[in-house]
Amino acid sequence: MKTLILVHPGSLCGSARAMLGKYDADAAREEILYQVSHHHGPLVVIDGSFSDELSRAENELIETSLARNEALGYLALRIWGCDAGDAPYIGWKPTGLMGKHAVFDGQEEAACSIADLIDTPIIEITGAWATEDRSSGCVCSVHDALVSVHGPARDIRVSDMALMEPGNYPEDSFTAD
Repeated sequence: MKTLILVHPGSLCGSARAMLGKYDADAAREEILYQVSHHHGPLVVIDGSFSDELSRAENELIETSLARNEALGYLALRIWGCDAGDAPYIGWKPTGLMGKHAVFDGQEEAACSIADLIDTPIIEITGAWATEDRSSGCVCSVHDALVSVHGPARDIRVSDMALMEPGNYPEDSFTAD
């Protein structure tokens, strides 16, 4: 059993298209949302300033996944943790136990605030953005925040599907002769 955490799903839209191109960004977003929709277990979504870029269908997929997992008795949270300091957009609604206390100053604070609610041995973090060396990116900062709380007690990992910042895919380091 593992907990899946989706970080800044809105960054999988416009900013991903700007960084990766339309085809690659859309394919990555579809893959990550497929992962979310097929996850049966604790599920946490940490929204940020671009979450309003998700389509109605994408938001419904996330909400349906949260509702299904909650109905199965799993932790299911949608919280706000914007590293830019932006307030939630009009119409944003939290999901789960946090209620009106679901808005945090950055994804790290959000991750630390829910760390004690996570009781699975494995925590997998996906979304946008990450780097191979874990030196930057919101996915990596959530990883680091959870490691600071849990230490080696949990297997906390960055998903293979997490969006890597350009220049951070293994194939980017190869050069043609």
